[in-house]
Amino acid sequence: MKPSIKMTALILFVGLSLQACGATPILHAAKNKASTMLWGEDVNLIERNYAAADYIIQQAKSYIGQYELIQVQHLTSLDHPKLRSDFDSIVPLQVGERLMQLGYRVDLSDVSQSADASYHANQGQSADHYLTGTYAKLSPGLQLNLRIVNRRTGNVIGSFSYQLPFNSDIEKLAEPKAQIFLMEP
Repeated sequence: MKPSIKMTALILFVGLSLQACGATPILHAAKNKASTMLWGEDVNLIERNYAAADYIIQQAKSYIGQYELIQVQHLTSLDHPKLRSDFDSIVPLQVGERLMQLGYRVDLSDVSQSADASYHANQGQSADHYLTGTYAKLSPGLQLNLRIVNRRTGNVIGSFSYQLPFNSDIEKLAEPKAQIFLMEP
């Protein structure tokens, strides 16, 4: 929900008035609030997704052996389940990269377009666990639900849900890509 111009003007006026009184920190807070209200919240996707990886692996680490493989899969949009977007692969790729940094064996071949051999080193091997999830547009933002699933039992061994503000960058990434189907008579 975008605030009215009157509200934004009021915040800026109060901030400028407080500057005259020597309240510079309050001015900066008012300026940041007005900026967020006008242009949307900045989102550091890498920071948010790395934090999600740290959280989810804390739950799952007692179930994942040192040599077990985690295969990272595309996220599924609950709004458009049959269509793909860039967001489908960016989030799980970043979470998988963080798991690799933490020393886990990770197969990123499904979500990576990179020529980096480390992303494809485990390609073709049978996965022990899957990193998967869903996302959906909700009124204040985009709701993400990640989980690590044991391939053999189907049990969820770690899960984490978080929300990203829905700004123009996130909107572009989450926009479904058009697909062309060949229809034969």
